Amino acid sequence: MIPLQGGGPELLTVLFFWIVVSVPLFLGVVVLLNRATSDDRGEEIAELRRRVDELESERD
Repeated sequence: MIPLQGGGPELLTVLFFWIVVSVPLFLGVVVLLNRATSDDRGEEIAELRRRVDELESERD
């Protein structure tokens, strides 16, 4: 008999382990990408605030 042919408990076991492994892996990748991009945003926001301060001081 070929494994997973009938879609019985073997298939459910494989699907369960696939979900248990793939979901945390996907979430980990999302978190790492979010951390990598959030650092750049902080620097960009600080630069924009400095630029706003410069423009406000030129206006006054």
